Amino acid sequence: LDNLCLLCGHHHREFERRGGWKVIMKDGRPWWIPPAHIDPERVPIRNTMQVLDEACQADADSILAPA
Repeated sequence: LDNLCLLCGHHHREFERRGGWKVIMKDGRPWWIPPAHIDPERVPIRNTMQVLDEACQADADSILAPA
């Protein structure tokens, strides 16, 4: 199941209701392509909040790893 992305119920309904949004998976991460009325070039974007979470987890793992 390489092409699944979890959304909360609210955002799932909004995604369906508003239409025009596409999602593609790159390196196991979702990239959102907005509809043309939002971005005429339809440049893929992604939520980078997870990048911060992963960096923090990597720091925590290295701090907690036995020496």
